[in-house]
Amino acid sequence: MNKFAAVFNKEIVEQGLDASSWIRIHSKQPIEITKGMTIEDYLQKSNLDYIHVEIVMKRDESITAEKLKTIVQRSYDEFNGPSISATYWIFKDDEYKEVNDMLKKVANIDPSSLESYEYDSNVFVELTENGFVESDEDINNRLEGGGN
Repeated sequence: MNKFAAVFNKEIVEQGLDASSWIRIHSKQPIEITKGMTIEDYLQKSNLDYIHVEIVMKRDESITAEKLKTIVQRSYDEFNGPSISATYWIFKDDEYKEVNDMLKKVANIDPSSLESYEYDSNVFVELTENGFVESDEDINNRLEGGGN
């Protein structure tokens, strides 16, 4: 999962954003994971339905629908499909630091535990073989706190 997260984290950095991510993968069949396994090996053997990433992000005025979609698009391109969805949890400085401190102490987290923190917005972005599900307008509305 760290190899998958590294792809998303690289894209986040390239967009100039401060964030951390963790991955949930939904495969059609369980496979044995080995230390030297590449992402390509895993994708081929697991026959994945989709990848979902949870991204905890620091509030920044430069966050746009275009940047959030670019992170998902480039990761999708890197993995050559399958469908990818991302939930962006956007926090102000103090809350962001507190959430990141908590994330460093756990191996895996249930996204519902983030709801106990005070977040500015929660944005969902999904890319399938048919394109993006959400419009820029919907994403920007959620970034502004609409539908939070």
